[in-house]
Amino acid sequence: MIERDYILRIIQDLVKFIARMLKLLQEEDIEKAYDQVVRKTEKLTAIQYDSFLKMSRDDLKAKLSEKEMNAEYLDTLARFFMVSGEICIEKEVRDEAQHFLSCADLCMALSEEKFKTFSFERQMDQKKVREMLTQMGAN
Repeated sequence: MIERDYILRIIQDLVKFIARMLKLLQEEDIEKAYDQVVRKTEKLTAIQYDSFLKMSRDDLKAKLSEKEMNAEYLDTLARFFMVSGEICIEKEVRDEAQHFLSCADLCMALSEEKFKTFSFERQMDQKKVREMLTQMGAN
């Protein structure tokens, strides 16, 4: 029960953070949004931002497997990565954007695979992420 409450608090915190980032994007305050993405990424992953950027999909998958999670957590984390990727695109840091979008794609795929849940919203987000990756020339 304690672990479930902790996951719910993380989800609520991420949702609030995403809303703030979307507002900053709307206000075109990219520098502030990017700075907050870096700090939040370090807090979420418990590693330095540069180390996060060097993580492979397999490394992230292993790190996520260490934690208690549910489909809602993975979907929210995917949304965080997706918005972070969009901020990086606006900041014109292409490699970082690709990494965040790849992480978003991984979280959505894991959510569907691990919890056998279908979400129309997840499918639409995953399609958008994959299109963005394709446009950027990522595999």
